[in-house]
Amino acid sequence: MSERWPLRPDERQRLAVVRSLGLLDTAPEERFDRITRMAARVLQVPSAAVSLIDAGRQWHKSAVGLDDGELPREESICGYAISEDMSGVLAVEDASADSRFRDLSVVAGPDGVRAYGGRVLRVGGRGVGTLCVMDHRPRRFTADELDALADLAHWAEAELRADEERQVSVELESLQRRTEMVLAGVAEGVVGVNRHGQVTFVNAAAEELLGWRAYELIGSDLHALTHSRHRDGRHYPEEECPVTQVLSGGATRRDLFGTFWRLDGSPLPVDWSSGPVMDGDAVVGAVVVFGDASARLAVERMKDDFTSVVSHELRTPLTSLKAALELLDHGAGGELPPAGASFLDIAVRNADRLARLVDDILDLEKSARGALSLTRTPLDAVELMRAAAATVEGTALARDIRVEVEPVTAEVWGDHHRLLQVLTNLLGNAMRFSPSGSTIRLAGSHDETAVHIDVVDQGVGIPADALPRVFDRFWQVDSSQRRASGGTGLGLAIAKNIVEAHGGFITVASEPGAGSTFTVHLPVRSQTMPVAVERRRRAPADDRPETTRKVPA
Repeated sequence: MSERWPLRPDERQRLAVVRSLGLLDTAPEERFDRITRMAARVLQVPSAAVSLIDAGRQWHKSAVGLDDGELPREESICGYAISEDMSGVLAVEDASADSRFRDLSVVAGPDGVRAYGGRVLRVGGRGVGTLCVMDHRPRRFTADELDALADLAHWAEAELRADEERQVSVELESLQRRTEMVLAGVAEGVVGVNRHGQVTFVNAAAEELLGWRAYELIGSDLHALTHSRHRDGRHYPEEECPVTQVLSGGATRRDLFGTFWRLDGSPLPVDWSSGPVMDGDAVVGAVVVFGDASARLAVERMKDDFTSVVSHELRTPLTSLKAALELLDHGAGGELPPAGASFLDIAVRNADRLARLVDDILDLEKSARGALSLTRTPLDAVELMRAAAATVEGTALARDIRVEVEPVTAEVWGDHHRLLQVLTNLLGNAMRFSPSGSTIRLAGSHDETAVHIDVVDQGVGIPADALPRVFDRFWQVDSSQRRASGGTGLGLAIAKNIVEAHGGFITVASEPGAGSTFTVHLPVRSQTMPVAVERRRRAPADDRPETTRKVPA
């Protein structure tokens, strides 16, 4: 690690390219020795070198007039050139008089470096080393000499690229064998990259989505070309890119949403994922799979707009309708005959149900926009659980269902009304799918970071393939029994959003025919701030196997 010369943001990627060349600490080679001999002869200097800049050293692949095979990077003028990522030739007339270099050990003393000329050598767009010449006396290099040095540097780069290309060719053949089956018949865009993030293969769908032809993409830096900016134009650092994280850590990243940039400069919203390509235990590349999310986003916007408009437009006439029905119910139109009173009771019940639906839609809209209003106070979990049980007591009695509370002594930091709404929604959901005579348990527990409240029923259960969608709005399991149970498909979505707004999350475990367990995980209170919930998998209350699926916030 160099302390004198600051490291560039892409140092990790640069070092990866240096080491991928396979040249560090190898024996001298005539193809590089010819370059250094010619550089020394053409520029009439006693010393010349082709060097690679490693993490803490400048290592000479070939050298003329130098005794040591390497020197500390922070004592190296070439290290400065790499730090500055210089594009031209660095020419120094007298290093001992230059404030940047006069304190370097290679400059100190009567025989130290005085004149220096060097050019950064690049492979894959990264500066990997230098071709440099040095003299022990001050001198100014002529323009022709500097041009000659640049030409020789191009020669050295060609030799370095030949090594890289041989290595990349081997990797490409291996990657192509692994990906042939993946590419066949895939409708989504598929792009493969090597361990340096350079594109190695592209399918037809990716070409169509991005606008580039395959030959234009192959060999390029995928992040720099298509993913270097956020949708608002802000720079997207390569180290934050999920593909970079896959290449460095080997973990698959799924269910991502972001923006890729097309050839014509237009943004492409994408749903995407990335996974590693392994060679034994080593990550040798990654595969990126993506699809155009434009249609999905348009549908979601239409759905949001529709629910917002409909709910707001319904609220005003519904308020008037309920007021009129209440007046009739209180005798404003005179005493009603028995049949009329029965019809009025039906109208009042359905108006109330419609009002709850409108309120649910508005709550869902607010939570989706992050506009849900929360008034946080310290709450006793016991009181919250008992209040929820009391709220549904009438419905439970009518359905001959028993609600048991197993309280926990703990305090949470949240909005009483909203958290009561969460537990009420979960209890109501449990009752809709529980048979008469069954028991629903509201059980609490806690650890150092969170309070956990289980709602455990003995109902019909949820199929494993339906668990990922239980918190989707307007979605219900497609069975006649569940459809007959009523409900709008909004209660669980609202509960999830409210819990997430409190910094928590909900998990669900279920087995068809054996009931379901919904667990609310809420941060415990620490003075005046909630403690972040540790999102580790927690065994469900009834320890059911395999069907447990964590639904994260």
